[in-house]
Amino acid sequence: MVQVNSQDLIKMRKSLDAGLGKSKKIRQLPIGGKVEIIRNHSGVYLFGIACVAVLNRVNEIDSRALFDDFIYRQKMNNQWPSMLFGHVPQLRIGQVTQTFRQDFTYIAIAKFDLSNRLARMLINDIENEANYWGMSVGYIPHDKPELVRVQDDQFVECYNSGSNHEISIVPEAHAASHFTGFNLMKGVKK
Repeated sequence: MVQVNSQDLIKMRKSLDAGLGKSKKIRQLPIGGKVEIIRNHSGVYLFGIACVAVLNRVNEIDSRALFDDFIYRQKMNNQWPSMLFGHVPQLRIGQVTQTFRQDFTYIAIAKFDLSNRLARMLINDIENEANYWGMSVGYIPHDKPELVRVQDDQFVECYNSGSNHEISIVPEAHAASHFTGFNLMKGVKK
């Protein structure tokens, strides 16, 4: 099982926050739709939910098994997804440095390329207009999808294996997966 627990997430967050001085520290874990920009001595990072294993906006399910397969292949090949803008390969804005799954969520940590003007503009815009932005995964399925019955005569495709080659920042309303918005938990106390 590739799943992490809340204590592991807290440790990851603290390691990103460690000794940061004037940084923006994460006040909530990216559980339930929160993505944060983290600034530390080694760069600027995005930490949050990239995908959720529920029926998505294109009537498909990206399963927990798919997320586990992504992570297994990334670790096995020591290759992590690129961070893009809008699923456009020419608009590479950074590099994913770590992925993991917690329950139904696929979570990513990505480092922005600060030499890229678009990346710098997005960092600023996400910090100021977080409700507008979300994340979206790009992947290549390795098997045919499983058909899952949702009603007597209706089925949806459920993907269980594949390679995640990129994670994009997109307008949240355009992401196939629900709950990847950057400020869905704003104002909620834990």
